[in-house]
Amino acid sequence: MKRNKGLIATLILGFISFIFIVMDFLALDDIYTESGKYDVSGEWTIVIFSFIPIIAFHILFVIYIVIPFLNKEINIYRYRQNSKQREQSVSQPTEARK
Repeated sequence: MKRNKGLIATLILGFISFIFIVMDFLALDDIYTESGKYDVSGEWTIVIFSFIPIIAFHILFVIYIVIPFLNKEINIYRYRQNSKQREQSVSQPTEARK
């Protein structure tokens, strides 16, 4: 249950961070084109505060998606190594094991 809530939160923050990335692009484009002509403090506020959901998404992405995936891959690798060792020990003659 906890993992499902984490995945849902990750998806929601991913969508929100995508929206903020688009807003950042538009704000930085306004800052670049209007620098010196108008007050661009509102655009800088958007850029500064959009950092929070973007970094939160990346943290949750690592916690709920990347780490479990790596743990699964590590477990698969260990299982394969153990299987190979068992096959080698079974394939050896019983006299050689003594």
